[in-house]
Amino acid sequence: MVNFNVNQGQGITQAIKAKLQGEGADLKNTDLKAWQDVMDIVNEQQAKNTAANGPSIFTGAGKNTEIGSRENWKTDYKVTAGQEI
Repeated sequence: MVNFNVNQGQGITQAIKAKLQGEGADLKNTDLKAWQDVMDIVNEQQAKNTAANGPSIFTGAGKNTEIGSRENWKTDYKVTAGQEI
């Protein structure tokens, strides 16, 4: 598991991207499908946390098929600034 913090003004994918780039990953040509796969992992962890009465990773919808739509960015996968994931 990878831990990362969400900074003010960041969404969950932005926080993940910043963490990976900080570790040297080149994400320039990463396509939407790859991000959907990443969010599948986040959704799986969210389900595990929920089942174990653990902390929520995000609020709002967790539909990775819709992460490419800007209209969903303010409501889906909402995280709190300063949250450690």
